[in-house]
Amino acid sequence: MIRKSNLFNRTFYRKSYGIGRHINAEKHFHTIGWKKGFRPSPFFDTQFYLKSYHDVQEIGINPLIHYLLDGGPELRRPTDDFDPKAFYAAHPTLDLSAKTPAEHCVALYGSYRWRLRGEAPPATSAAAEATFKSVFDADFYRSHNPDVVDANIDPLQHFIHFGQFESRDPSSAFESFYYHRTFAALESRGRSLIDTYHAQVQRIVPQTASAESIAVGLRHRATDTTGPALRLCVHAHCFYPELIKELIPGFHNLPPDALIVITAVSAADAQFIARAMARHAVTQTTEVRVVPNRGRDIGPFLVGCQDLWRACDVVLHLHTKVSTHVSWGEEWRHYLFDQTLGSKALVDWVLERFAADPTLGCLYPRNFHRIREYVNVEQNSAAIDAFLAVLGLPAGAGVQPDYPAGSMAWYRSAGLATLADALTTLDRFEAEADQVDLTFAHALERIMPLVVRASGYAVRNYITERRARLIPVAGLPDRESSTCPPATLWSRDTPRIARRPPRPVAPVSRLFNPDALDVHWIVPSFAQGGAGGHMTIFRLVEWLERFGHHQTLWFQNAAHFHDQALAKRLLQTWYRPIGPRVHVRFLPDDVRQISADVLIATDCWSAYPAAQVQNVKDRFYLIQDFEPSFHAAGDLNLIAEATYGFGFAHLCAGAWLLDRMRARGVWARAWELCADHTVYSEGAPRPPVAARPIRIAFYAREHTPRRAVALGFAAFEALSERGFPFEVALFGQADLVLQYAFPHVQHGILTPKELAALYRSCDLGVVFSTTNYSLIPLEMMACGLPVIEIDTESTRAIFRNDEVTFAGPMPYAIADAIERLASDPDRQALQRARGLAFTQATSWERSARALEAALLERLGETGFTPVTLKAFPAPAVLTGTRATVFIPTYNAGPDFTRVLDALAGQACDFPYDVLVIDSGSTDGTAERVRERGGPFRVETIDKAAFQHGRTRNLGIARSEGDYVALLTQDACPKDAHWLSALIGGFARGSRVAGVIGRHEAYPDHDPFTRRDLQEMFDRLALLPDVIDRDGGLPSFLYPGGQSWGMTMQFYSDNNSALSREAWKILPYPDIAWGEDQVWAAEALRLGFQKAYVDDAVVYHSHAFDVTQQHAVSAIEGRFWAERFGIDLHPDPEAAIAAMNARDRSFALQNAIPDRVLSERYRLNQAIVQGRRAGHDTAHRLGVS
Repeated sequence: MIRKSNLFNRTFYRKSYGIGRHINAEKHFHTIGWKKGFRPSPFFDTQFYLKSYHDVQEIGINPLIHYLLDGGPELRRPTDDFDPKAFYAAHPTLDLSAKTPAEHCVALYGSYRWRLRGEAPPATSAAAEATFKSVFDADFYRSHNPDVVDANIDPLQHFIHFGQFESRDPSSAFESFYYHRTFAALESRGRSLIDTYHAQVQRIVPQTASAESIAVGLRHRATDTTGPALRLCVHAHCFYPELIKELIPGFHNLPPDALIVITAVSAADAQFIARAMARHAVTQTTEVRVVPNRGRDIGPFLVGCQDLWRACDVVLHLHTKVSTHVSWGEEWRHYLFDQTLGSKALVDWVLERFAADPTLGCLYPRNFHRIREYVNVEQNSAAIDAFLAVLGLPAGAGVQPDYPAGSMAWYRSAGLATLADALTTLDRFEAEADQVDLTFAHALERIMPLVVRASGYAVRNYITERRARLIPVAGLPDRESSTCPPATLWSRDTPRIARRPPRPVAPVSRLFNPDALDVHWIVPSFAQGGAGGHMTIFRLVEWLERFGHHQTLWFQNAAHFHDQALAKRLLQTWYRPIGPRVHVRFLPDDVRQISADVLIATDCWSAYPAAQVQNVKDRFYLIQDFEPSFHAAGDLNLIAEATYGFGFAHLCAGAWLLDRMRARGVWARAWELCADHTVYSEGAPRPPVAARPIRIAFYAREHTPRRAVALGFAAFEALSERGFPFEVALFGQADLVLQYAFPHVQHGILTPKELAALYRSCDLGVVFSTTNYSLIPLEMMACGLPVIEIDTESTRAIFRNDEVTFAGPMPYAIADAIERLASDPDRQALQRARGLAFTQATSWERSARALEAALLERLGETGFTPVTLKAFPAPAVLTGTRATVFIPTYNAGPDFTRVLDALAGQACDFPYDVLVIDSGSTDGTAERVRERGGPFRVETIDKAAFQHGRTRNLGIARSEGDYVALLTQDACPKDAHWLSALIGGFARGSRVAGVIGRHEAYPDHDPFTRRDLQEMFDRLALLPDVIDRDGGLPSFLYPGGQSWGMTMQFYSDNNSALSREAWKILPYPDIAWGEDQVWAAEALRLGFQKAYVDDAVVYHSHAFDVTQQHAVSAIEGRFWAERFGIDLHPDPEAAIAAMNARDRSFALQNAIPDRVLSERYRLNQAIVQGRRAGHDTAHRLGVS
């Protein structure tokens, strides 16, 4: 593989690293060189690749091998100076299955300078350089090209050697792409743009920018505090809500009377955005709307909020653009934000232009230099012309010199009226599927300025002489990474997977919500055009989601995907349109991360990790075939066979498998395979066969032995030798090499629609399965195709009523069956009718219901209790409500007095009492409570009887309130409104079971602790007040990921309250530590909600020494590992370094003394080392 690739250059490698001629260069690089960081050629950077892609580093694979197998098709970068996404976007017809983008580029152009079309960059003469200096603005160049500043390169020299070939502008008045396209490309004759200009300026004064372009000088502009009398609307579509941090500084540059309209695709995103804007003092009138995720940013703009912007004179359209198909998407977005909202002077200039020129309809930033060459290539012409016709505009209206690539622009609202009138719904927009181009939204990006022009308005672009930069506001979160390191323990097709015996289930809760189960699956990883088994799984998942259940797919051995979010998008594109209630994760080594109502293994290899999962109520085994038959007698056969004895509940595809499992004495239920009736259906009747050869569809997936493909080939050859007229349409495999002679056409791997069309074009279908039956005969029958099947026990268990013709397992018998059926129209008609009746009696919905019923039946049989929240009482208005404050104590000390004082002074419009359960204090804690009297009471238990979960359940049981607020002895309410605010949180949702409030550090504790708590609860305050599984969290938290999970279940009994009715259903778990977090996770799984009240504040912080901190952190690390499989610090050294760097910066900003900082460093080390020690303890116990 290395030898065949042009990314390995033997001469380069030998010369660069002194490899002697007697040493095999390819083998040296394969075994030794890559480990030393050697480059195989100038076109592959080993160190860069390993540094950029940690999954490759963790696997320990040769990076070039990885790139050739996986990285290239995934459009990863082989070096820092080659952008494969941009290259592939410019060369969309290249076959990436044959070569990687890098290999294609080197083969086509000889280097990565493909934009020069393989030519060597032309030299620039000294005379031309001297002439060009007069039009080159070095300050402009630095301002607009921060990478040049960062690289500390002379601006003019950068432009000479790089910039002119990258469409960078030398000044605001010189548009290099326009100049090259208009003059240099025609006159260059091998000269550089600079030499062309030098030659041209000797004869004429050349035009260096298009007539539509404006150079904007704002340096000496007086600031007008009133602004022009035009009403401005700014629309920003925030698909990526965390990027609101980049827009907020720009909003501060808008006129006070501007209207800001934000669209988001979920309520959680919308609430986050609204709160972020309020926190950072965006004072303009603002509306945040939730819109469907359809039409990219254009649909939400033109359809989702046109009622708002059409009431204004001018509208600026923006969006949180993340161009995942190019590496410079972030640069592009920053450029557009800076060139629209970069300064108040710029905004005022734009509005003044619209006010001064009533013919101006669109004003947009000059296109970013990296996108310009793509703008000139139009692939949306057909869609543009078609919609212009709908608008009644002539064909010539589709021509324009330029348009705002990226769609961010200022518009006169009247100029878009025709378009807005025509688009009142999102029906024309395609469903979102990560399209890079060729959607209606992409066409509208071009159409908007066309409509403005056709409406009689002018379209102009501009660029500022100096680029004012927007600095993102601090304190807002970044997007959680959805990448995940590959597991190493669960490799398929090896006995190593069976190193540990199955473990018994040990669920935390014995309750489940039958209307919204939490179902987790372990599924083999998938590929494009993949197996029917995957499609079946994803159809069942799709229907279970429609029924209301939440699901997580854990993909096993998914190393070929570098990103979990990408894997979900590909699943949606290649298979089924699963929705937000289905999370996609990669199976980790530590399967304690899996916590669910039920877990479903989907093949024999996924059964092994499933057998190690304990925090589920039961484990199920989706059996689509008898897998021991997939392997010859030996180790793998035994490994597969053993999984049927793991004690799982079996979910069998059809009667044959059900009988086999029941014969083993295991719990088993059946569900049926089905044809997709939306795809597979009857077509027009076929013409009679008398005058033509009969056409036979045959499933020829030769590399799947159970399909007995060679039997069919031999039968067809025998049939051909008999002189029978026929032709076989082979499908299912693309690389067939036939050793048999018979008339055939190879169709390879087909899409479902193509397959249905093939079936409808045939007269007979032949398909074999020597184990369980498959989808293919059902799909053939649904298309009205008479089917011939192999005569086996499994097929006769399914087809019992003449739905198919059975053929014995010998070529002559198969040939006889084909000949008999082909010559018997009555038999064909009977089979066609019976087959259609068989398939029409089945549906994927019915099969999914059978699966659902089996899950619920099994949970009921094994003693778990169904809980429906439909009858859960809605929160009462606080009139008539009673609350109890409960505190467990042990030697609380004299500081406890201030807690009691704060509780005595609570201002509530409902009665409350205070219960303290003391665990045998010896410092007078119980006596301090007793002497209070009145609403204060104390009960005592033995110290040995205390346990976090059990004692809190005892306190709630002995309390009298409808709601019970929980504190710890070191948590003190900050003000008299704490209890009223906390209990008020129950009114925020109909199913709120628990409420938590803010923590603040005690004023005398160190500034680092104060900062940490403030930042933590500031983040929580940006989230929805009420969180549940349906509403979820803002989309910057990857659904199902680690941060998502820790945020969802965050719950702190230092400052919380429980509904008594909810507690009756779900008490605290009887565990030693972390009962609050585990309870919250189970409450959300049942369908309850939790609420956060930001103004229910307690003082709660610790001043631990190093020893105490290490001990507490060890408990914490062990808890997260044992309960959730989470390693808080997988790289301890990096974690300590990052914490220290952050604290050092904070100390410098806040003049914190060195001694305080040094102590903080010691505590950081204690935190990380303690957590690691706790994790390691949990790991040892987990594998023992």
